[in-house]
Amino acid sequence: MIKSLLNMIKMTSSHTHLDSTQVWVAIFILNVFTLIWVIASLKRSVRYSQINFEVSIHPNIIVLFFAKCIESLWYRHQYESSSMHEVFIFFPNLFRAPIYKLYSRQFGVNMSEMKEKNLTRYRSLRNFFTRKLEDGARKIHDKLVLTSMCSPVDGTVLSSGQITYEYNRVSNKYEHFVHAVKGNSYPLSEFVLGALAPENETSQFEKLAQAVTQRGNKLMHLVVYLAPGDYHRFHAPTAFKSFYRRHIAGWLESVKPTYIMKNKHVLKDNERVSLLGSWYHGFFSMIFVGALNVGSIVLNFDNELETNQNGKIFAEPKDKAYVEDITVEKSFEAAVPNQSLSSNECGALYDK
Repeated sequence: MIKSLLNMIKMTSSHTHLDSTQVWVAIFILNVFTLIWVIASLKRSVRYSQINFEVSIHPNIIVLFFAKCIESLWYRHQYESSSMHEVFIFFPNLFRAPIYKLYSRQFGVNMSEMKEKNLTRYRSLRNFFTRKLEDGARKIHDKLVLTSMCSPVDGTVLSSGQITYEYNRVSNKYEHFVHAVKGNSYPLSEFVLGALAPENETSQFEKLAQAVTQRGNKLMHLVVYLAPGDYHRFHAPTAFKSFYRRHIAGWLESVKPTYIMKNKHVLKDNERVSLLGSWYHGFFSMIFVGALNVGSIVLNFDNELETNQNGKIFAEPKDKAYVEDITVEKSFEAAVPNQSLSSNECGALYDK
């Protein structure tokens, strides 16, 4: 039955228009099966690389289920060999400009800096969401200075500062903590890698963090929130090399600051992608956290990355070690869905 439902939305070309009733019915039934599977899997414990991943009942399970339905309505994709087939809602030409103007007024989008100003060219909300900016819209100071950083995105800084080394009452040992938002602190290894080492052991990542501080360096962090009206492509904040990637499946809850304050586990429970590497001063990492209607993460230099896959909330993390270090320049764009790597581009967060 599921196979027949999938056939209803399977595409024979990159863009296929389907009857809206068929899409709604197929998506609803598929998500009912997803909900049944989620409930049956909630208390499963997964072992991966000798690390325990404990899955507990989420307090907002019903809310998250319907949020997943909304995600599916905005954008749904599947990978077949090297091509990406898409099914998402196109707005008729007549309604595109009014819809995007209303969206812009609601969320404060600066339409004057858009590279493509003809609103009818944005066929879907996803296309508008990942709009490009005019050349020179963002001035990068000291672009060739390897010791400085710029902001990787347009957004609001939620927190910044030093990663602390303190006692973890849950694991009964000292670990490095990142204070992501006021009152919300996470063990660094859990935030970056999605897992904690067994109680009597120290994770390899924690050993790496300790080695960094033992050399006299400080571990610093910066958390930036992208609002719905912000430019949703991200850039390299400095010149760095990436040698490792981990994809952590998870929920797609809202990351709105007021919501995070009430739900303290959002940033460590949401789906995310972690890049580990080095820059001029040593260790460097970028973590891209998905959110409600911003569930897909694309890295143009990593075609194997597949995020926001239905039915894989509790999937094992997927790692990739880059055989050749990926070197990116400062301000290198890290957000372009469905495009190959170019001289100034690297990946993307976009709605699904």
